[in-house]
Amino acid sequence: MSNGPSLTRLYDRTYRKAQRLRASCIVDTFGDFIRGEGSYLSVGDGDGSVSAEVRSRLGLKVRGLDVEVDLPHRRTGVRLDTYDGARMPYADDSFDAGFSMFGLFMFPDRARGFAELRRVVKPGGRVVVASRPTPRSSAGA
Repeated sequence: MSNGPSLTRLYDRTYRKAQRLRASCIVDTFGDFIRGEGSYLSVGDGDGSVSAEVRSRLGLKVRGLDVEVDLPHRRTGVRLDTYDGARMPYADDSFDAGFSMFGLFMFPDRARGFAELRRVVKPGGRVVVASRPTPRSSAGA
């Protein structure tokens, strides 16, 4: 029996550290694009690390959206809403900026996902999306 941390705790600590590093790199890369916008929606928010980094470094009002609530997300203090992947639970023109880092590719209907993101971001607002090709597409998104 070891006196050290359990493998689960070690994994959790390593995962959180990797997610914070990932979030920092994302904000370094895309932060200038959304800087100055007031309210921000993060689609496919996962553990909330990107939203927490955006709030901390850019001072934006942040809301996360994902298909399920991830318990570690609660540690970030960012509000996470859930949705069914088809219609976002917000009124038209609710946010100044939108962001999805590898979240929209999980939508059952990718085109509808993009349309929904456009619907909830105000006209003239900025949207950053990074994705990967679907299995049926070699051209990418």
